[in-house]
Amino acid sequence: CYPEDYGGVGMAEWFIENVIDYTWEHYHKPIWITEFSTHGQWVTATGENGTKEFWEAVMPMLDEREYVVRYAGFDFDDDAVGLWRYATGALTPAGEAYKRLGNPVNTNATYTLPAGNPLPSGGGNEGGGNEGGGSGTGDVVKLNATATASTEMQSASNAVDGNEGSRWESTHGLDNQWLSLDLGSVKSVSRVKIKWETAAGKEYRLETSVNGSNWDNAITVTNGTNGATLDESFAARDARYVRMYGVSRTTGYGYSIFEMEVYGTDSANCGSTGGGNEGGNQGGNEGGNTGSEVTEITPVNATASTEFQPASLAVDKNTGSRWESTHGLDDQWLCLDLGSLKSVSKVVIDWETAAGKNYAIQVSADGNDWTPVYTVTNGGNGETKTCEFDAVNARYVRMYGTERTTQYGYSIYEMSVYGVN
Repeated sequence: CYPEDYGGVGMAEWFIENVIDYTWEHYHKPIWITEFSTHGQWVTATGENGTKEFWEAVMPMLDEREYVVRYAGFDFDDDAVGLWRYATGALTPAGEAYKRLGNPVNTNATYTLPAGNPLPSGGGNEGGGNEGGGSGTGDVVKLNATATASTEMQSASNAVDGNEGSRWESTHGLDNQWLSLDLGSVKSVSRVKIKWETAAGKEYRLETSVNGSNWDNAITVTNGTNGATLDESFAARDARYVRMYGVSRTTGYGYSIFEMEVYGTDSANCGSTGGGNEGGNQGGNEGGNTGSEVTEITPVNATASTEFQPASLAVDKNTGSRWESTHGLDDQWLCLDLGSLKSVSKVVIDWETAAGKNYAIQVSADGNDWTPVYTVTNGGNGETKTCEFDAVNARYVRMYGTERTTQYGYSIYEMSVYGVN
């Protein structure tokens, strides 16, 4: 960036306002400036239109902006606009200022890599089982979760999509905002990891709950910083919900999280295998594991009332694609065929901005007679909705929308059904 014939303090103020602050306000990403300088025949080495005065003014302003992570001035081989002369290596007045005000090469800063995931601990003794079955401890692993939030300038689901290029962002200027992860059922949790964007939490809490109503504090942070990665472990506790509750922000914007992860063990499954002797890899003998695990059921087909974009895009495991109904119409549906009767108990819908305001989850054994199992009366734009209900046998599961949140259609990135296969 070299505005022609413009130097001095005026150029510095223009550059900060029209390039740096403008970029931050529009893109809200950390800024790395690779080259910039004064330029032109009317720029002088020093004085009101001087290069030296430009650097003396602009560098402190860049340093005080936490979202500017690095910058490097460009050098012209010129006494008036350059930093140094190529033939002699002599610094210009601007070069002297740049050297004096620039960030030191050696700050003695260190960077500590966050702790990695623990390696699996192995399968027990005597080939995978001992007398008395499982130990009940289990391996600490990253737990699958869906996400909701107090406000969504960008969707809460972005914080659990495994993509560090996307992020949840709360409404700007508001404190007391939260991002909550639903683990689907009660788990034993012992670690939370948050990768913050520059607009981070300064004071916030990590809280847990078994029911989504009563919250217990696990970790308190009182001096969070821009762009930090929090990785905190705590004594294992039972929880279905884990949330970040923000009290104050580091910037004037919102709270912004690239990824939030919860680690622990599945309380419902650990140690549930019965019996066992030296019985090898299966970990048990007569009696074994009598329970049936609730997992995601893969549909064999997806159909819809109308298809502005195909229904199959809602079951392709690609959150960049979506089913979309014809614009302007209510009483629209998306139906998943599970192939045969299954015991189903949960549906998760990842809505696009054009979402359902009022809709029902309905099930059917034959595709003709439908029974509602879950009703939503005030759905929000772009939310990920988890609908849990008593287990019911069904082959077909559908979202039936009666009212939209926008003037467009119903639009779903992914719809998933869970139960016993």
